[in-house]
Amino acid sequence: MERNGESAMTNGVTSRFPRPVTSIGGPVTRRKSVADRQRAAQRLLFAVAEDTYDGELDVDWDRPAEPGTAWMPDSLISVYGTRLWKSLTPRQRTELGKRELVALLATAMCLQTAASMLTFRTIAIEQALVDDRSRFLLSMINDRSRNVTMFGRLIKHAGVAPDIERLRADRLAHTVLLTPAGPMTQVLSLLADEFVDAVSREVSEQDELQPHVLQVLKVHSGARDRHIAFAWDELEDALGRTGRLWSRLQGIFAAVRIVRVGPGLISSEIYRSVGLNPYRAVWAAYTSRNYRARVNCLTGELVAFGLESGLFNGRTARAVLRLGRCLPPARDETADRG
Repeated sequence: MERNGESAMTNGVTSRFPRPVTSIGGPVTRRKSVADRQRAAQRLLFAVAEDTYDGELDVDWDRPAEPGTAWMPDSLISVYGTRLWKSLTPRQRTELGKRELVALLATAMCLQTAASMLTFRTIAIEQALVDDRSRFLLSMINDRSRNVTMFGRLIKHAGVAPDIERLRADRLAHTVLLTPAGPMTQVLSLLADEFVDAVSREVSEQDELQPHVLQVLKVHSGARDRHIAFAWDELEDALGRTGRLWSRLQGIFAAVRIVRVGPGLISSEIYRSVGLNPYRAVWAAYTSRNYRARVNCLTGELVAFGLESGLFNGRTARAVLRLGRCLPPARDETADRG
């Protein structure tokens, strides 16, 4: 059962936006012209105009939560598939899922806010405030602001205070604008969107979850594909404009950022709050087979594209991903080749 769950999430890592390849099968790295980038932004702006979802109107916030109904798919819960998981009562499983969903949403809020700050920086650097590209970047900020507002309301509706490490949140807020322009900026943007997109894909396969979770992620899904398509295109373009050494360094920084996602979603306080031994639960979460499947579900699309595009070509970056169990299994076997 555990293997089937891991396989299902691993298969979801395959990129949904196929990248062009050369005649020998390698990734195409090209520098887009200003006109190319403007046309891409214009196409995406048409999608923005058709996006009619509203986080305030399309979610029934007055409806109470349904007692005993799960808040998150079991496969995304940290101790799923372990002996500890089998010992939990249905009530404990529901409560653990709710609290870990809150932690995941709080992390998503931090990432989306950081991505918006970097998008504002891009607009300020480019100083082209009236073209289609700048308009689309502003629409991305608007979408992310809507997402953060919805996630905050969903957390409040769950009635659980998010367990956010204050020091880590402050460090992110103070250092995000120091993120170097180029591939690393786009990685953070992709991580912000892919993170919640992965949860949306898992939730879409579930029939019985809290209605508010389904509604919020449906509203979020309206913008996710255009954000991801734009950020992947920007990452590919940034790699084409970045020197080899600097690209390798940014690949290492990006790998470290991705690897930190998994441990950041494991909280001894959450385990303690549902009546578990925190030391035993943390150990079970870190050492379980589901840890890798869970991390690959949340970050696997980004890692796969980074490998295909050459962002993680360096041995050090791939070693970081391998040690953090963030490499898709098929890639892990060949991580040191080439």
